[in-house]
Amino acid sequence: MALCTNAITMLRATLGDFGPTQIYSDERLNEALCVAAFFVVGDISLSGYTVNLTDFSVSPDLEGDELALVVLRAVCLLDGGAAREGARNSISVKDGPSSVDMRGRGNDLMRVGESSCLLYESAKRDYRLGIPVGRLISSPYGVGQSERGYR
Repeated sequence: MALCTNAITMLRATLGDFGPTQIYSDERLNEALCVAAFFVVGDISLSGYTVNLTDFSVSPDLEGDELALVVLRAVCLLDGGAAREGARNSISVKDGPSSVDMRGRGNDLMRVGESSCLLYESAKRDYRLGIPVGRLISSPYGVGQSERGYR
């Protein structure tokens, strides 16, 4: 079975991908969630879960902290992809008095990608220590940080 609509909604909210012109389709988000689930199952040695990357499904359904980790890992994957795309499009052109410099945007995207992956790594560490992580997802752009580094 494909990942639940709640997971797609959680991922879309964490990415800030709402509005009339969404960046990612639900299908693409489901693919990212399944790939993330594949990595999470291996990262934290979750037994009893089957991730099928052919039809992009996970069984049984993920929930709670495991689902939160999958969403955070998917954010890391997608932000990393956006950062690589931004780096490819980072140019600086100067022609006489006119100039265009897009390097700053690429650097900003790299920082967001790194931040997203650090957030996942921090949540993974807490999960291994038995600290609940599911209630901590809000956004990589959240204001402030808690005592454990979550935004």
